[in-house]
Amino acid sequence: MRIFIQCLAVVLAASWITTSAHAQEQPKYEVLKKMYDDAIGSLKEAQNKKNELATKNEELAKQVAELQKQLDTTTKERDDLQRQATTYAEKTFNLRSFYATWHEFLKRYPALQAKWQVFLDAELLKTGNDAPALLEPEWPFRVEG
Repeated sequence: MRIFIQCLAVVLAASWITTSAHAQEQPKYEVLKKMYDDAIGSLKEAQNKKNELATKNEELAKQVAELQKQLDTTTKERDDLQRQATTYAEKTFNLRSFYATWHEFLKRYPALQAKWQVFLDAELLKTGNDAPALLEPEWPFRVEG
């Protein structure tokens, strides 16, 4: 409807301009019809371009929504990884400080350090050896008699 009103305004303006000139002849019907058809054609072309742009805008809006989802997912993953890294950094710090403290403790007690070294060199900690059975597997149900 708006396009029709604009087109009608163009035609009326053109006819007003031509009628206001007193020294010129009245435009013929064919000329006015051609001007009207040209105006309608240009308006239809503008409307088609507007529709094409609206379609492209919708497609781009869908792409933006998809990219936003990907960004949200990536941001969430990054935050999770950052939390994990912080947790691992805290654990690593605690283990390193405990390890350093343990070595300082052993330096103060050389006899304990020697016992610790014997424990570390024991066959128990070497790969391929099974741990000794420290518990009796049948303990609560063992019948002595």
